[in-house]
Amino acid sequence: YPSPYMQKASVSNLQVMWYNRNVNQNETNRLLSTDLLFAIFSILFVCIWVRKHTESTFIAVFGVLMIVLSMPFGLFIYAGIFRITYYSELHSLVLFIVLGIGADDIFVLVDGWKLTAEVFPGDVVDRETGSVDRTLIHRRLIVCYTVRLNMILILILLYAYVC
Repeated sequence: YPSPYMQKASVSNLQVMWYNRNVNQNETNRLLSTDLLFAIFSILFVCIWVRKHTESTFIAVFGVLMIVLSMPFGLFIYAGIFRITYYSELHSLVLFIVLGIGADDIFVLVDGWKLTAEVFPGDVVDRETGSVDRTLIHRRLIVCYTVRLNMILILILLYAYVC
């Protein structure tokens, strides 16, 4: 987003370079508020997309809520247990990465649930216990593989960023 504070201050051969703490704070607050809107829109978009895919408002709302509430837990481990105080712009992207991984896991489990109902049609009567057990047994490896793959990709990107 263009900002009047970021315009060049120059006239013909005269170039002015200036800095003002109040202007800098105003610009920072403006950027933070627009970034917060992007984050809120992303959470709502993921919630709507999960609702559309799963056809369940309960799974969508509580799935996204679990994804969002996992972030303070991760922050507690990162800063509270390991006492890491380093913060960079990459840390701000954690919300989007966690939303993507969490939504992917919800899609895998729901698709597994639907597939289990098709493969084992006799479990329709015992839907509450039999299909849940079979779904978790068959899909736990897929969820583990997707989480591992995402973790490997994040580590590769981190390595490329650091080096």
